Amino acid sequence: MPKSKPITMEQRMAAWMLMNDETWQRHANPLSGYSRMLTLPMLVLLLWKRRSLGGWTWVGLLFLMIWNWWNPRAFPRPKQTNNWMSKAVLGERIWLQRGQLQVPPPLTKGIERWILLSASGMPFLIHGLWRFRPGSTGIGMVLIYLGKLLFLNRMVKLTDARRSQKRCH
Repeated sequence: MPKSKPITMEQRMAAWMLMNDETWQRHANPLSGYSRMLTLPMLVLLLWKRRSLGGWTWVGLLFLMIWNWWNPRAFPRPKQTNNWMSKAVLGERIWLQRGQLQVPPPLTKGIERWILLSASGMPFLIHGLWRFRPGSTGIGMVLIYLGKLLFLNRMVKLTDARRSQKRCH
């Protein structure tokens, strides 16, 4: 019996988000990708103001969870996908299917590096929000966004490589 590859964290998240073909196509709308980038700053603001918001913080957290799930469904399919954000989203889908699709090894190394850079910001962000430390919170956000944007840029390259590979075959 062939050994199956383990399911990655990203694949579990996509499964939880119920991402199907239609949802991915709609998420490729740049409005979906760019508006979703606002989730982290809204989360940080919400958690920073948690003392003054009290129980409303939980309402805000619920709203952000719903928004994060609904966002890929909220926009129509884009008319074209030859823009940076659309290619970034389509590249994420390719990345999630890397067990079934061929991903060039040089791209894989870069992708993993940017994921780690983004993840390295989480302890700073958590500490900063927990202790109300603006410097730590800011460093965390910068690392998370820097890693995420570099990751997305690599996804664009992955989409471009996949498209040119398809044209060659």
